[in-house]
Amino acid sequence: MGIFDSILAQSSEIDADKLDRDFGELLIQSEKVERAFKLANDICVFTNRRLILLDKQGLTGKRKTYLNIPYHSIDFFEIETVGHADLDAEVRLFLSGNHPPVVLEFKGNEYVYELMRLLGTFVL
Repeated sequence: MGIFDSILAQSSEIDADKLDRDFGELLIQSEKVERAFKLANDICVFTNRRLILLDKQGLTGKRKTYLNIPYHSIDFFEIETVGHADLDAEVRLFLSGNHPPVVLEFKGNEYVYELMRLLGTFVL
């Protein structure tokens, strides 16, 4: 994927069954993938127990960082929708403790409201 592909990439939903296979070794007993979204080069995975953020790094994406966020550690969250000058929507997760918010960027508004509903379901 070239630099312009990354900049222009749209957010999309990923088939949860495929991710159950791909993330199988990371999941604990009775955990399953509920929904997942592709955000440029990153992946946001909602399981029935936690949120997993996969950050692919480098040009090839071979180096990966998995951020595991238990739903109970999310104190609150907010969304910022697309505006006239800004084409990215953002979801900010504020975690327990004094951590900076985790920011998820989406190209467009298509999935940001669905993400808000999912967070509401699992966090509230």
